[in-house]
Formats: sequence, C-alpha cells, structure tokens
Amino acid sequence: YSVATDENGGVYVTGITTSFGVKQYGYGDLLLVKYDSAGRLLWKRTWGGTGSERGKAVVVDSDGTILIGGDTGSYKMADGAGLVILRYNSIGNLVQHWAWCDLDEAYLTAMTLDNSGNILLTADVWDHEESNDGVLLAKFGPDGAFLWSRCWDGADHEYGRAVAVDAAGDIYVVGNTQDYPHCNGVLLLKYDPNGALLWQRAWNGAGYYGGWALAFSEDGSMYIGGSAHSALGEWEEISGNVSAYAGSVVKPSGYTIAKPSGTVTYCSGIETTPAGVQGEGGLLVMKLEEPSF
Repeated sequence: YSVATDENGGVYVTGITTSFGVKQYGYGDLLLVKYDSAGRLLWKRTWGGTGSERGKAVVVDSDGTILIGGDTGSYKMADGAGLVILRYNSIGNLVQHWAWCDLDEAYLTAMTLDNSGNILLTADVWDHEESNDGVLLAKFGPDGAFLWSRCWDGADHEYGRAVAVDAAGDIYVVGNTQDYPHCNGVLLLKYDPNGALLWQRAWNGAGYYGGWALAFSEDGSMYIGGSAHSALGEWEEISGNVSAYAGSVVKPSGYTIAKPSGTVTYCSGIETTPAGVQGEGGLLVMKLEEPSF
C-alpha cells in the first residue's frame, strides 16, 4: 500500500500479508519490510490480532523512526474497522502502538508528519445512521497523544485520499466528492494547524474526476495527481459540514508480533513506452498556487 525512504537510502514497504502472522484466524496481518538502497532485504515484521490488519501508510521522521498507519479489525468499538498507528525504530523493534476508534467505521488512506513531528492522517469514515461517507482528518502529537479530529461531509459520498502540510503548517486534504448530480469532483480542503477549516473547493467538469496524491514543492506550489475524464474543468467553492470526531485511544492487547521468513525474488519484465494522448482524459496532474482561488 505504501513506500517510504530514509536519509540513508533505506526503503520501507507496508501492506498486508496472509502468509505469516496470526493466519490461523483467516485474516491478514499488517506487514512492514525494510530494504537497503541496493534492494537487499534487511528485516521484516508483521503485527496483528484476531481480526484483519492492513498497513496503509508509512513515513520516516528525522531521527529514523518509522511510523505505520493502517486499519485494524481487532481493536475497535463496533463492526467495521478502527485506525492503528505503530512506531518502530530503525532496526525493526516495536516502540509504541495505539489504536483509535469510534462507533462508526474508519479506514485510513494517508498519513504525513508536520515540521514539529505531529502525526496527521486522513481516513474514510462511514456513518451508519446517515448512510454516507465523510473525510476524516486527525492530528496526534509526536508522543501519540490525541490532539483533535475533524470530519467533513457533504450531501453524498466523500473520500480523502492524501494529506500534506505546507511551510506555514496549514493542512491540506485531497480526495473525491460525489455531491454533483452528473459527475465526481476533485475535493480539496484546507485547515489551519488547530483544525479550523479555512476553505473548501471542488474541481469538476463534465465527467468523473478524482484526487489521489498531493505534494508541495520548495517554492510552495501545490501539485495534485489524480484521474480525470477530460482536461476541462474549473474550481468552485463548495459547502460541507465539519464536526469533531470523538474517537477513543486504546492500547492494543493480545496482538502478535512476528518475524516472517519470506523469500526475496527478482522480477523480470519488458519495459515499454506507453502511447497516450494528452488532454483527452486519464491521468490528471495539476499545479496550483493558492491565490488562483
């Protein structure tokens, strides 16, 4: 699901495995694998309980600590899934872990760190009473302490897909919204460091659009990657409901940590240059400067 690198060239991959860990329950465990810069396997770990766990995002902080964000079916308050964050040191020892859950279902989609080491994650939240999806943004301190959370939802289905922080510490979430009658739009939300919503925008045209990735360059420009039916569209201001999401932080118990004995293989394939037409739909890449809004 996710890959990250450290300053020494180490490569970390997280996802799910059904080959190792607590496989007797029939579910998958969260998987973390580390390679060196030459692709040699250094170590691997699994983490899980009696339910299904998936690693969905991995980031490495300035001191080499590895943070994994994912879904947990073992540590939750109701049917569905909660969110889990794991902290490993550079040699693969589990240092800290905590689950964050509520009565609704939550599925993590992205995670990042701000300049102070605070953890920011976005997730899809399913409201059983309202039967719609919301975009969750949650902030935790470097020590794992819960700071705040916000859930944004419109009239239909919304999905958060990426989160990023600018130089000023403001937080951006990009994703998809289905609030338009005949199309999906790229959803873009901006919050201040304390969780106040600053603005909300959607980019859409005649077709289906979605935001999947978000990053800032050194000059402060914002880049969005996604999919689009065509290159034609425009930004517009939208409205949605923002509410605090009162989740509970719990420390998992009854989990299992394993060092799986997997096999490394080297793939072979044929490199080709794909043929495509720019401007007729498919891959979407956008460069934005906020004053253009």
